[in-house]
Amino acid sequence: MDLCPRSASVRAAEDCTALRVSAGNLYQVYARDLKQFALIQMNMGREVCRRLRDSDERLFRAKMGTEPDIKDVFVGG
Repeated sequence: MDLCPRSASVRAAEDCTALRVSAGNLYQVYARDLKQFALIQMNMGREVCRRLRDSDERLFRAKMGTEPDIKDVFVGG
């Protein structure tokens, strides 16, 4: 989503197929199918927001020394 180097590495626990999507790949989708590109960007943005929300919750719980209530885990979806 940005032009910075990746901030993490991944190692699979078992055999799998992985996809690498570069900025160049995304540009090709943009050039060929703007609607598909927009869907990809929206989904990546949603995933980034979900991870940020989860990280924020974990940091808050760690600082406050509390565990999340089970009903809080499922709020909103």
